[in-house]
Amino acid sequence: MAHYTDPVAVLVAAQANRFLSTASPLDVADLEAMTRLGLTQDRDDWAILRFFPADDSAGIRFDLWIDQLRAERAKAVGLVDRQELGLTGLRGGVMAAMPEAVADVFNATSRLALAVHGRTMIEVYFGRVLFPRPSLIGLSELLAFIEGQSKRQAMKEALLWQNEHNLHFVERNDWLAFVASIDDSRMDDLFMAWNHCLSNEAFPDEVREAWYAIESSKPNPRQAPSIDFRRFASVPKAPRGDLETRRRSLREALDAARKYAEAQGAANWAVHFGDCLGVLKGPPAPGHPMTKILAMLAPDAVSLLVAALSADVFGGMGSWNDVPFQKEPGYRAVSDRLHAELLPCIIAAVNSVMTGDIKNI
Repeated sequence: MAHYTDPVAVLVAAQANRFLSTASPLDVADLEAMTRLGLTQDRDDWAILRFFPADDSAGIRFDLWIDQLRAERAKAVGLVDRQELGLTGLRGGVMAAMPEAVADVFNATSRLALAVHGRTMIEVYFGRVLFPRPSLIGLSELLAFIEGQSKRQAMKEALLWQNEHNLHFVERNDWLAFVASIDDSRMDDLFMAWNHCLSNEAFPDEVREAWYAIESSKPNPRQAPSIDFRRFASVPKAPRGDLETRRRSLREALDAARKYAEAQGAANWAVHFGDCLGVLKGPPAPGHPMTKILAMLAPDAVSLLVAALSADVFGGMGSWNDVPFQKEPGYRAVSDRLHAELLPCIIAAVNSVMTGDIKNI
C-alpha cells in the first residue's frame, strides 16, 4: 500500500517543476488548482501541507516554498528513495527507541522523499503525516487528573519511564523537571505516551473511563491530518532511474502477477493486473485526472506513473495481501517482484522531466 505521503510527494514534485519552469508568480488560478488538491488551504476536510526548509523554520505554504526555491535558483524538484541514499527515517519522540523499520511506520515516514536540485547540492525533504489529537485537553487538565488519583505516584512513575525510554524530554528522571520541560511542541508526544501509560493493567478501567470522559469534553474540531515535508539532509547526487528500463521491468512483473492470478482462479485480480498493463502501453485516456495534474511529464512517463500507482495492490483487508492463496507456492515471489518495482517506477517517471545537467547528477 502506498504511504500516505507518496501520492502527495508525486503531486508536489510535478506541480513544483511546473511553477519553477516560469518566473511569473503563482496567480489565483494556480493557487486555486493547488487548493482543490487540498495543499494550500486549512479546511476541516482537507489535509494541511507544510514545508520546513530549515530545522528552526516555521512551516510555510506551497506557494511560499516555491518563492524560496526560486530565490535559491533551484533547478528542479524530483523524487528519491531515501533508503537507496542511505538516509535513515525521522526518529525521536515516542518511537525513538524502536527499531528503524518499526519506527518508520509509526513515525509516518516513507522511503519516498522530495529532492530539491539546487546549484551544487540536492536537498532531501522527508514527508511525515501528523494526525491531530482527538481532544484539546491540555497539560493543566492532565496534571490535575493525575493529582486527583489514588495511584498518582504510579502514574508519575509511568510517565517518567516513558521519558527515560521514549520521550527523552529531560535527562534526569525528576517529576518537576519533566513537567517544566513540556511545551506546546511536545504535547502530541506527551499524550501519546500518557495513553500508553493508561493501558497498563495496574490502572483500573474506571480510571481510564474517567480520563476518556475528560478528553471527550473538549473534542478537537479539526480531524484532518497535516502533511509536513522537512529538509532532512543534503547530498551531492542522487540515483535516477531509466524510464524504458523501468517500463520493461514493471511490464514483466505485472504480466507474471496476471498469469499467477489466472492460475489461482482469481479472475478479478487477473483483470486488474491486465488493466495496469493496458495503462502501461499508452497514455491515460483523455480526461484522466492525472493527465492535467502531471502536465509537465511526457505521455510515456504519465502512463508509467499511473500504471505503478494502480499496481500498488498491497495493504490490509481486501488487498492482494488478503487473498486466500497467499501461502501457495509462487505467491511470495510474484508479490515481492511486483512490490519492488513500484517505487523505482514512480521515481523514474517523475524525474523524467529533468533535463541537461540535472539529468546526470
